[in-house]
Amino acid sequence: MTTTLYKGSVGTEGIAHNFPSLIITYPVTSDSGIYTCFASNKAGIQNSLPTMLTVEGGIPNISIPSTEYTVNYGKEITMNCIVVSNPLYTDVYWRKVNDVGQMKSINNGTQGITGCSVNNPSLTINFATPSDEGTYICLAGNVAGLGQSERIKLTVLAGLPVVSVNLDDLVFRAGYSAFIHCSIISTLVIEKVYWQLHINNSTIVINKDSSFMGITGSTAQNPSLLIQKASVSMSGRYRCFATNAVGTASSLPIMLKVVDTDLPINPVSVTVDTSDDDSK
Repeated sequence: MTTTLYKGSVGTEGIAHNFPSLIITYPVTSDSGIYTCFASNKAGIQNSLPTMLTVEGGIPNISIPSTEYTVNYGKEITMNCIVVSNPLYTDVYWRKVNDVGQMKSINNGTQGITGCSVNNPSLTINFATPSDEGTYICLAGNVAGLGQSERIKLTVLAGLPVVSVNLDDLVFRAGYSAFIHCSIISTLVIEKVYWQLHINNSTIVINKDSSFMGITGSTAQNPSLLIQKASVSMSGRYRCFATNAVGTASSLPIMLKVVDTDLPINPVSVTVDTSDDDSK
């Protein structure tokens, strides 16, 4: 395809009687090609030898070392972005796309982030929360246009602990030890464990400092409850609680009954055949 340029053509200077040379104000790769200068008078038209113009560079080339990142709730995470640009890039920002396709622009003025600048195009989220989860794109621009990275997926591991107990009612004999098992599953560090005992319309909190009551456990390492010498007054509904950085969750209540008797809690019925075998 041949394009003819005249004085006043968009993006050019020169091409005039007093300055016949051609100046391309902001050359881009599409300006590459073979150029020939023409001049005419009453005698006719003459042209120069053709000259080849090659415009190097273009929009920024953006690469990322990883397309997936995972971070724990409350931790810092950096998503790296590497920009190679000729001509130099003058603008950097990021876009975040959520699960429903909504897009949000992020720049170095966005609260809670660092980076995202010409000097440091990578994006650092200072305190990751579930709202930061989504897909991210790094973008950089120069006079040639705008380049963008592949999509980056960020996953934030965050959630309340899952706390469970055996839901079968427990029966123990007074004066003996009683054990209530508690299981905790959490992607984050468990910061605190405690129990609540509901009895006679009141609530008693049991924690790791309740050893004076003859109770041990109730810690992150050992969340279960061991009553070393159970008494009837300890009967009631027990609930296990666990706290991580997201918040506190609890188990369903479990009923503990302490009976004041010497009889077996679960007596076994035994039938003895006293008939005389010889009489058969």
